[in-house]
Amino acid sequence: MSHEGSTDVFANDRTWLASQPGMNPWEEGCRRLAECLDRWLHDYSTGVCAEPVHSQHPGYPRFVCRMWRCWAHHWPQAAKTRPDGRIDGQEVAAQLRDGRGYQRGGDLGGDPLRDVVLAVAVQLKDNRATGRFQADYYDFCCRIAKRVNARFEHAPEWWNDLVDHLAGYTRAPGKLEKFFGRCALRNWLGTVAWRFLRRWRLPDGDGDVLPHFAAPRPPEPDLDGTVKLFAEVVREAFADLDRRERLLIRWHLDKTPLKDVAAQLHVHSGTAGRRRDRAIEHFRELIEQRVAQRGQQQAWRECLEELGTNPRDFAAALCAILKAAGHKEDE
Repeated sequence: MSHEGSTDVFANDRTWLASQPGMNPWEEGCRRLAECLDRWLHDYSTGVCAEPVHSQHPGYPRFVCRMWRCWAHHWPQAAKTRPDGRIDGQEVAAQLRDGRGYQRGGDLGGDPLRDVVLAVAVQLKDNRATGRFQADYYDFCCRIAKRVNARFEHAPEWWNDLVDHLAGYTRAPGKLEKFFGRCALRNWLGTVAWRFLRRWRLPDGDGDVLPHFAAPRPPEPDLDGTVKLFAEVVREAFADLDRRERLLIRWHLDKTPLKDVAAQLHVHSGTAGRRRDRAIEHFRELIEQRVAQRGQQQAWRECLEELGTNPRDFAAALCAILKAAGHKEDE
């Protein structure tokens, strides 16, 4: 694919992209972006693929499109941080390559542009890329496996099944087809591997591992640990809210009718609804800040996974937090 052909990849983003620095005239701006993607692809593929990917490579369009989807996801987010809504794409890319984004604390967990190249190469069965993937993530996934069930240490077949699940060797297209670099591969992989391993059936006794993707068995999570983390983070974030925000969230969780909330606040129902929504968003932001300060992003993702499947204990913890906060405010 020539640079002229690769510029077609930008067409769907013209609405926001045309107003960014360096994109006028449009055709010239697209040509420069295509050259950047081509150069980065050469650099990244040199490090992870059997040979550098060039414009005649059969997978070239796939690599370029995936890299652009990554860049085009983060660029508008970066533009929102500027008063005029404009930022040079090179500045955005430099930050991405440094592992930093523009939302939720900015920690992407690595370079997402490099990681989308690795992901596509693994899907294309590039042997060097597959080896690179194992070198980078095998130990990381082993730690996740042990958290799911310590018996995974004695059932190493799960790793090949996980790679197959990701790359789509036997069941195309594979989970990596949905990786677009919104964060680095490590952060994304943590959640995907956790979910996969929880439904991967371990052998009974010393028997053989059952076929790929067998029926799920009940998980064995460290529930006490996840509930404890949930309670600590939510309690700290809830305490950081002002009194009115805490009341709005308590009323929301109690399913108090909005008209009653409005009456309590002596405002119109629409105003009460907007205040409630702002309080919930502020609460979410404070939780993310607390998680980032603790450096426990992966543990928090696992916590949210458990919240979806074992809500009762988490609900009890949340009720205890709200009850304690209510007593404190009533004193």
